[in-house]
Formats: sequence, structure tokens, C-alpha cells
Amino acid sequence: MAAKIVCWSLVLVLHLYFLMSSGASARVNNDDLRLLFECPECPPMCPSLPMSFECEPVMEPGVCSCCPQCARTKGDLCGLRTGRCAKGLSCRPLPGDPDPFRSLMTGEAICTPDTRL
Repeated sequence: MAAKIVCWSLVLVLHLYFLMSSGASARVNNDDLRLLFECPECPPMCPSLPMSFECEPVMEPGVCSCCPQCARTKGDLCGLRTGRCAKGLSCRPLPGDPDPFRSLMTGEAICTPDTRL
């Protein structure tokens, strides 16, 4: 029974995370999630990002994110706990991956061109 509750909790958290990261409007805002997950306070100042065309600013991964970081580029490793892929790219497991869900969870997937465009 406990494993079933943990599984459904994980599904809910993943669903909320992907809703927030996709820019879709959701009724749960980031402040509510930060309270729910008991996130630490954000630093008063975030580190500066490099001033270059290669750096597309995106928020850190996870519910407790505070600061922007550079998006992952084509061929970079990605997943739930790593940075997001840049515009036009999707985080996908490698073809033939025996456990694609684990790859996405552990940051072992790859930023590849988004074929849905």
C-alpha cells in the first residue's frame, strides 16, 4: 500500500513539474510548491550568467529553483534533475535505452532537436 502511495505521489510531482516547466498555466504556483516541499530560502543574489549568444537563460531544475542558468544545448545530458534543454530541443532517452524512464530521472537523456515543431 505504501509503495502505491509513493508511486502516485511521484506521478503528481512529475506532472506538476512538467506543467510548470512547459509554461502551461496551472492553478498551483511556484510559491505553493516551495512551501509544500519545504524549500530553503533563495539567495539574495543569483550568480551572473555569461553574456553570450550560446547562453539561453532558463530556471534551475526542480521545484526549489531560485536562479537562472544556461539552457542545455544539442547533445548535452539532460533529465529531471539537470538543466532544461534550449528552445527547439527536447530531452529524450537514447534510442534503444532499456530503461528510458530511469534515464530521464537520473539526467542520462540527451537534448535532441524537437521533432514536434
